Amino acid sequence: MSNALLWGMIDAEPIVFPLVVDEFHSAMLLFSVPAGPARALLPGDAFEIVEVATDTAQLVVAANDFRRNPWGDYDEIDLGFHVRPVGEPTPPAR
Repeated sequence: MSNALLWGMIDAEPIVFPLVVDEFHSAMLLFSVPAGPARALLPGDAFEIVEVATDTAQLVVAANDFRRNPWGDYDEIDLGFHVRPVGEPTPPAR
C-alpha cells in the first residue's frame, strides 16, 4: 500500500491509515433537526452547519459492525452533522 500512513502503535499493533476493512455491515439514518441546536454542538468555529432547508440541519446516525479488519471485530455508533468550512459557498442542490 504505497499511500499508507503509520499513525502510531496501540498495544504493539500498528495503526495504519487508510484502514482496509474486508467485511462490515452498516446502517445509516438521517434526521431533520433544528439548525440552531445543531450549530451549538459544533466544536470551534472552523465549520458551519449545512442547512438542508431553512433553519434545518441533518443529524446522521450510523451503526457499523466491523467484522474483518486489522483492528479486530468491533461495533461503532457515529453521530454527526453535514458541515462545510466557514465561508465556503453553498453547494448546488442535486
